Amino acid sequence: MTTIREDLLAAAGRLSARGVTEFSPAELIAEVEKVTSAHRRSSLGAHISGHMCVNTDTPTGGTYPDFFRIERGRYRLTKGAP
Repeated sequence: MTTIREDLLAAAGRLSARGVTEFSPAELIAEVEKVTSAHRRSSLGAHISGHMCVNTDTPTGGTYPDFFRIERGRYRLTKGAP
């Protein structure tokens, strides 16, 4: 079983391979759900906007500097993301 972070990064990589460099949480979650239903949507959303977002102001924010919030509801991979 993969982690939420691994599944979100893989989904972002697939979107990026199709030329989608900016995405909403809903788009990223839909991409994850094409492959697995192992994670709750609320957990996926919390990781996108908090744990994995480098420029968030949440208490758990920036644990993993994978996503950069461009504007409300829009994210992209950071340059240093795996």
